[in-house]
Amino acid sequence: MKEKQSAVHQIDALVSSGHSHCSACLSVGIPHIYQWHWKTVINRVIGIQENNEFLSYNMTCTCRKVHNGCKSILSAIEPKLKVYILDLCQKDIQLTIQMVQREASRLLLALKEKSQQSKELVVPCVTRSAGLIQHSATHMTQKNFLKAAADAKDLMAMVRDELDGRNPDDVLNMDQMPIVFSYHPNKMLDVKATKTIHTRMSTSDTKHATLMTIVTVSRIMLPPYLIFKGKPNGHIALHEFLMFPAARTYECQDKAWMDEGRMHEWINIVLRPWEEARDLNQPCMQPPILILDSYCIHQMGSVINRIQLMRGEVSQLGAHTCVSPLTLGLTNQ
Repeated sequence: MKEKQSAVHQIDALVSSGHSHCSACLSVGIPHIYQWHWKTVINRVIGIQENNEFLSYNMTCTCRKVHNGCKSILSAIEPKLKVYILDLCQKDIQLTIQMVQREASRLLLALKEKSQQSKELVVPCVTRSAGLIQHSATHMTQKNFLKAAADAKDLMAMVRDELDGRNPDDVLNMDQMPIVFSYHPNKMLDVKATKTIHTRMSTSDTKHATLMTIVTVSRIMLPPYLIFKGKPNGHIALHEFLMFPAARTYECQDKAWMDEGRMHEWINIVLRPWEEARDLNQPCMQPPILILDSYCIHQMGSVINRIQLMRGEVSQLGAHTCVSPLTLGLTNQ
């Protein structure tokens, strides 16, 4: 660019001294059309350097300048959006790009009329300026992992003491979890360069089935027990269950929850056959121990008495809101 600018200045000086444009270009050694094109480019560069709407590419202004882009449609509400994002982060609420889009549409009616593709293009600019980018979840917990760390360590120490010297085939862990029909998002906004992203499971969806699983320490899984919403003697139980795989057990409950009646059915259908087969093969072994959390159905006297009448032991370890190895491990695979 400097060489072109020097050549153009030489031609202008010759023209001002009385030479024609063609003779001046021949004296400098460039075609006449090049001189006109170079001069146009140089004037454009000078105009860019004098324009305050452009940002300097470097401090000496010897290189080109880069335009800072068109003004965002969200520039008027960007401070409010950042306050909204900061407030949710301080409350330890899982933040997603869809939540920011809804808040932006609420604050700016013009954005609400835009297409979904337009929203997906403009909203990430605000989150990036706030230092957040979208990550895929790598860990799933029901509460903050730092708050549950102490509870998990205490639980593991208690389990080791309780199960010391026992046969792994006789130690069982049972738990339930909802199988929701619409899953929570697996992507969220977090600080750039974050490697581990912790998300928490949603509890707001009421459309679900309940899955009960039971596994021994030796990694033997008993037949799963699924509870769907419906009447015990209704259409689903009498007709649709016939088309389901036979390797599992299915029941219906009015709200697809585990209640006392379903718990006794599970004992009759799953736990008792396993206990009878175990006693038949190994009659002299220690009584089995069933590890349960503090869910109210697990603590009912009728349930515990049924298990104890089968010569089994029940161990209540930990609260289901703190540590759930089956819910957060096997049943999520």
